[in-house]
Amino acid sequence: RVVFALPGWLAQAKARPKHELAERWAFAPAHLPYHLEFLAYLQEQKAPGRRLVLATATDRRIAQKIADHLNLFEEVIASDGAQNLGGAAKAAALVGRFGAKGFIYAGNARADLAVWREAAASIVVAAPKRVSAAAAAEAPVMHAMGRQDSVVRGLIRALRPYQWVKNLLVFVPLICAAVFDRLGGWTAALECFVGFCAIASAIYLINDISDLASDRAHPRKSRRPFARGAVPISLGLALVPVLLGIGFALAWDSDAARDLALYAGFSLAYNLKLKEMPLVDVFVLAALYTVRLFAGGEASGYPVSLWLLGFSSFMFLSLAFIKRVSELQLVQKEQRRVNGRRGYMT
Repeated sequence: RVVFALPGWLAQAKARPKHELAERWAFAPAHLPYHLEFLAYLQEQKAPGRRLVLATATDRRIAQKIADHLNLFEEVIASDGAQNLGGAAKAAALVGRFGAKGFIYAGNARADLAVWREAAASIVVAAPKRVSAAAAAEAPVMHAMGRQDSVVRGLIRALRPYQWVKNLLVFVPLICAAVFDRLGGWTAALECFVGFCAIASAIYLINDISDLASDRAHPRKSRRPFARGAVPISLGLALVPVLLGIGFALAWDSDAARDLALYAGFSLAYNLKLKEMPLVDVFVLAALYTVRLFAGGEASGYPVSLWLLGFSSFMFLSLAFIKRVSELQLVQKEQRRVNGRRGYMT
């Protein structure tokens, strides 16, 4: 229902979709990523009696929940469904409330330049270098804080290159055929391997972004780059089509496009729904391993034999069951009843 209504909301003022989505978003403020150094700084400023106000372009419903959780702010100024309080609108609201040069503003985006222009001083929090320099030109910088994590390191971690080892299965048909002197076959298999790595990383990005709320509530998964705010969600969304394009281009060139499309489809279905279905999830996991074998056979020109298919199918299914059992043991150890979005209970 929300998907069909969204185009109509977007056609209206920017504050409308924010308001509608805020009404439907049930979230726990405690699970959101916060800049810990900035929070400590705000607590220091509040101690001697300085008045703190949360001014944000976020919808008031969300902003108020966050303010109530942090217990730092005396007032919330936010978007209300009719007015989007960003950039110049936020500057006008703050000037109307406190007067020109009557407040100090903390921000990190280019849209905040309009607010800093009216502020007595600026506080720059985890902003790009160009924004930091522009902020200093608009108002004296009272305090500056960098990012808590490196975006590049976080992005590399989000791509999960350590998982690419699974894609080495595309070389198994060549190895089993004992063909080591066919350069064309190995080159095609290598293209297929890189294509799988690109598609797999795109799926991991989609998975992490779609599971953001549950990951933030998880003791271990809350350390993932998107969950802890180390990588902007917009960057992840922008990178997904790039990786998919690279992956399918290489798959097409290596004649494994059909198998890679099947892998991508099953992976997306698994991440969106199938992983919540007991037993179905383990068979899908085993199938994803098997598809890599078939793709390697198609790319190299040495199809998978019935013997290899029979042996690998049982081995992959066993690995999938081991994965689920280990996750359930961890759930039991942490004394949780349900394993996130899984359909298993202990």
